[in-house]
Amino acid sequence: LAKAGIGWNSRDPGGDAVYAKIEEVVFRILNEFIDDLSLFAELLEEFTAFYEQQQKREETVDKRTRETEEGKARAELARAMVQQTLNRRLTGRQLPLVVVKLLQDAWRNVLYIHCLKDGTESEPWKQAVKVVDAVIWSVQPQPGADWQTRLKDVAPKLSNSLKKGLAAVNYDSLTTETLLRELMQVHMSM
Repeated sequence: LAKAGIGWNSRDPGGDAVYAKIEEVVFRILNEFIDDLSLFAELLEEFTAFYEQQQKREETVDKRTRETEEGKARAELARAMVQQTLNRRLTGRQLPLVVVKLLQDAWRNVLYIHCLKDGTESEPWKQAVKVVDAVIWSVQPQPGADWQTRLKDVAPKLSNSLKKGLAAVNYDSLTTETLLRELMQVHMSM
């Protein structure tokens, strides 16, 4: 009882239950004890079982709270990493609006999921970043016919990668089709 009383905190969710159980034990001793010492053994066993159960509950709540906080921290770190990756590739470049929308609004979700789930050293993350680089490359014409030929070869594969990646993160299919159609129009105008 003393150990439970020392650890008791009225602000704890289970604190009222501990206080009530301590009070129950004390009242039972006051009301039931005459000369049978077995009452103390019974109450000790009962209180010990109750207290251990309370401790397990508290540990579970603490663990869940810690996991939630760690999850929030990982999510925030992933968001920052995605934004940093996109900023490095987009800042200072004159890109068509569809490319910025595609990467900042849509593809960021793919990057975020891969960063959060697999980490930035994983192959899925690296592939998702390669798609970003390929989209940017595809709208920055290079002199010579070689670039045009390569674009004609890469554009369908790029479109397929974008479609698959966005579908994997449940991005709106109608918006995806619109963005891909606009990107194709940009490619055709080059």
